[in-house]
Amino acid sequence: MKFLTSGMKELTTDDSVVEKRKNRLIAGFRKLRGHNDKYAYIFVGLEMLNLFIVLFQIYLTDIFLHGKFLDYGSRILEYYQKYEIAWNPMDEVFPKMTKCQFNKHGMGGGIQNHDGLCLLPLNIVNEKIYLVVWIWLIILAVASALAVIYRLICICLPEVRTLVLWRTFNRLEIIFFLPTYFFLFRWEHVAKVCRSRPYGDWFLLRQMAKNVEMDLFDQFLKALSLDEDFKKEYPEKEK
Repeated sequence: MKFLTSGMKELTTDDSVVEKRKNRLIAGFRKLRGHNDKYAYIFVGLEMLNLFIVLFQIYLTDIFLHGKFLDYGSRILEYYQKYEIAWNPMDEVFPKMTKCQFNKHGMGGGIQNHDGLCLLPLNIVNEKIYLVVWIWLIILAVASALAVIYRLICICLPEVRTLVLWRTFNRLEIIFFLPTYFFLFRWEHVAKVCRSRPYGDWFLLRQMAKNVEMDLFDQFLKALSLDEDFKKEYPEKEK
């Protein structure tokens, strides 16, 4: 990505510079086209690994807290909403007081046992820390699951890939509410680029869109759709 898009985020009003950058993008994409599936699927695999790691961390933490972590935050919320639960879930998982046994030598030299109550101030901090951890892991799990679902949909449905790239291509037009025929014209360009292309090539274009200046990427996609290679692969219908 650094090879393809280095310096492409910088704004310029020089048409010659824009044309030079556009040609560089086209040449780079031609060079890498058809060889990006491994790059794309490794990325998808790492996103799945992220989801697995988050779920595994939740599972391990639940074992560490003796099965009281999965619903830790929800039980706390229910307690503070209704106050119908006699026992605070935080105190159940992280007790503040505990029974202690003290041993000391008696008058005759023997060991005497004394029972008492001990304060555990560290648990006052632990209960808050684990509540934050619970919230954060839930957020990560949901975000990771949505990311994996999105990737699988894009892999299985080429039409969705076209739609996603079309929205990228029409960011300015969507903002300024240009006419429908203009969108359809742009859709034709994007469809020519995405149609029957492997997922890896589409993924490369999506990554390039995040690292290339908006107007430049629009011109790049339009030029790519009019490229001779695409014309040969997808000949225009005779009028």
